[in-house]
Amino acid sequence: MAKVTHATLGLARSFEPVSGMRPVDEDEGQTVTEYAVVLSVVIIALAGVVFALQGQIESFIEKVATEIAAILP
Repeated sequence: MAKVTHATLGLARSFEPVSGMRPVDEDEGQTVTEYAVVLSVVIIALAGVVFALQGQIESFIEKVATEIAAILP
C-alpha cells in the first residue's frame, strides 16, 4: 500500500504562500494593535473634551459668525 502524504492528496498546493505576500512578524501585529488601542483612547478623550466644551465652542462660533457678518456688506 502506498504511503499517503499531503502531496499525494493534492493538499501541498493549498499551503503554498500567495505570490507577493510575506510572513507577518508577531511584533508587527502587536504594534498595529497597540496603535489601534492608542487611537481609540485619543478619539474617546477628544469626544469627551468636545462634549465638555460644547457650550463654549458654540458661543465662539456664534461670535465669529457675528463679526464676519458685520464685516461683509
